[in-house]
Amino acid sequence: MGLLLDILSTAAMLFIVTAGLMIIFGVMKIVNFAHGAIITLGSYASLIVTQLGLNPWLALPLAL
Repeated sequence: MGLLLDILSTAAMLFIVTAGLMIIFGVMKIVNFAHGAIITLGSYASLIVTQLGLNPWLALPLAL
């Protein structure tokens, strides 16, 4: 059950990133890679927070 939840949450995150990039590309006809950089920084911030042993919900405001 845990593996299925991991797969679904990863697929949902990838879908959100892809949908955002496709909307930007559809409107501007230019691929904007800044979204990927911001998502990477947010993911890195949440990884650091969880590795420090802090509450994972604390990662949300720190990632923003």
